[in-house]
Amino acid sequence: MNRFAFLSTTFALKRLYRLSNARTLISGEENIPDGPVIFTVNHFTRIETLFLPYHLEEITGSPIWSLAHHALFTGAMAGFLEKGGAVSTAAPDRDSLIIKSLILDEARWIIFPEGSMVKSKKVVSDDGFIVDNGEEKKRPRTGAANLALRAEFYRRRILHHRTEEGREAAMEVCRPFEVENPEEVTEKAVHIVPVNITYYPLRVRENALNRLAAFLVDALPQRVSEELMTEGSMLLDGVDVDIRFGRPLEAGAYLKHHAIVSDIHSPCPFGPDDPIASLDALRQAAQKLMQDYMAAIYAMTTVNPDHLFASILREMPGDLIDPEDLCRRVYLAATLRLDSQRLYLHRSLEYSQIHLITDDRFGRCEDFFRYAQDTGVLLPAENGFFRRNSARLTADYDFHDIRVANPIAVMANEIEPLALLRPHLTRLARETSFHIKRRLVAHLLEKGVRSFEEARSRYGFQHEFMDKDSGRPFFLEGMAGRAGVLLIHGYLSLPARMRALGNSLQKKGFWVYGLRLPGHGTSPEDLGKSKAVQWEDAVLEGYALLHVLCGKVAAVGISLGGFLASLLAIRIPGLKALCLVGVPSRIQEYRLCDEPGSAVWDRIFSRIRTGKKEKIRIPCALETSGMGYREHSEPVFREMALLGEKVRTGIPLIRVPCMVLQSRKDPLVVPEAALEIFKRLETAHKELYLTDSDFHDILAEDGGQRIYDLISGFLTELES
Repeated sequence: MNRFAFLSTTFALKRLYRLSNARTLISGEENIPDGPVIFTVNHFTRIETLFLPYHLEEITGSPIWSLAHHALFTGAMAGFLEKGGAVSTAAPDRDSLIIKSLILDEARWIIFPEGSMVKSKKVVSDDGFIVDNGEEKKRPRTGAANLALRAEFYRRRILHHRTEEGREAAMEVCRPFEVENPEEVTEKAVHIVPVNITYYPLRVRENALNRLAAFLVDALPQRVSEELMTEGSMLLDGVDVDIRFGRPLEAGAYLKHHAIVSDIHSPCPFGPDDPIASLDALRQAAQKLMQDYMAAIYAMTTVNPDHLFASILREMPGDLIDPEDLCRRVYLAATLRLDSQRLYLHRSLEYSQIHLITDDRFGRCEDFFRYAQDTGVLLPAENGFFRRNSARLTADYDFHDIRVANPIAVMANEIEPLALLRPHLTRLARETSFHIKRRLVAHLLEKGVRSFEEARSRYGFQHEFMDKDSGRPFFLEGMAGRAGVLLIHGYLSLPARMRALGNSLQKKGFWVYGLRLPGHGTSPEDLGKSKAVQWEDAVLEGYALLHVLCGKVAAVGISLGGFLASLLAIRIPGLKALCLVGVPSRIQEYRLCDEPGSAVWDRIFSRIRTGKKEKIRIPCALETSGMGYREHSEPVFREMALLGEKVRTGIPLIRVPCMVLQSRKDPLVVPEAALEIFKRLETAHKELYLTDSDFHDILAEDGGQRIYDLISGFLTELES
């Protein structure tokens, strides 16, 4: 093995790969043992043979060699692959070379047990694993298992005979592998490490590489064009490459059959090609080992949003597809509380997925639907629906065409081996739309309550300011056909302080949900760890709940809740109405301490600009201290500052009917704030009301019924 050639070629590949837009995330490096290892890897693209060796070389610090299909070893490519550490599957001394390098612990090996690229990702059938290589469908190969078992078999046999008395016997075992000294044989056991590589997103399309190739080469072969479209898109457009290493499988654990142990210890000389008594036992062990590492490889598939969309779309019983309904099913799939040790999620699924059924701010839904239309799987239908082209989705395409012609099926195929997930997706796909809505409502209601109870259990609550259930979100049923109203409490406030308004609205027939903003109703420590994005997601969850139940939704928010209600109106153009109560037009107008508000905010913005990280505590103003906590946490001020800036610039974008309310004597927000917001609103329907209350929270004060009637009248007028 030419170490210099390996390192120099690997360096070139590393530079080439880093110039691409691929993003690699490696997990499970701690599972790689010290010693001889065969990495068994699923095979979907040719670029795996380029980037995986150099990633492994960086992790292990050892040479990484791989088996590559003999068809690749032609012309200049042959020399390039050989220098990069690849050995042809047709090399006559292939097995001896691999076994020698393992028993001497000279290198680690990469082997693709599927035997070739599995472009369809179809690897399971009713009776086990099956691989379609474009020519035939067959079981995965046991080559990697055989090599690992044989290497461990002969390593143990050499060590057993490696004594002064048995040195000649040890030399006899070493000779076929050209090992000159038995003392060089490693004491470390041979392992197989399963590896899964998952790509997201898979978007096969025309790109600069295949266009250039078509320009330079007349009659470019279809197979070459397909591979350039697939892998060129990955490298140029950008793709997440999740490389996951599984728990190592020790080859010696499969060599416990008495016939195998007897042959390892046998004093009789025999070579690697000679018939031995344990041959059948070794074949059975190889089958068992192969099944184990294949199961481990596919179980480590990194589930991503495309998997969920494609699988549910394929399983749905009818061809008329409501995109909103499909997104709800995918959202429920993404929120399944499955054992994280047995199912691996793409990083995009590790956070709230509420955007799937609200504003789609990351474009996951739009991107999937557009790609499904581009590939002919979905066709436009009336009323914004799609018609599924089932014939195209289930057609048996040519092996070398499927990634271009039917990528949606490829996505769905990839997670078929995940027995933990598959029945849940099938159930979600086949439930009626009515039951999906019921499940979604139950999930969102339960999520809001569970979030509060878990936070209260962890952080407690401040007895002098609230009872233990003041922070619990509440839901009030209304009359059929009436709108839903989302109530968003203020900073340091509680859902309970919105309850009186909620009761009044319910009496008028409205459906009402009073949400809890994370960090409220518990303790300052909990609030100090809260992020603005968590508040925003809580509001979107409340909106989604009422939207499913009512269709028409309005939002009422006070102070911080008004900020969040404004953002909701900006993100959801379909919001029916907006009521803003005691909302500052600029965050600097929000007096949350006993010292002038502008001074506090100037200090906060100065600390943000200078990057100061140490936390400071700020006493609450008199009124806010009676609402929730005694003191503020600076990180929360930072979150509010960022949120306030988003709202300030977004106010002119609000187009829904809007009511603005504030007290002229508001002790926390400057009296001019309401008028400033009113002027900056560009909606055609807007109303401004000022009261003479001595309180900031005019929704919770005694005698607030007049305000409640104003709000309900505004909403009722819009309904009619």
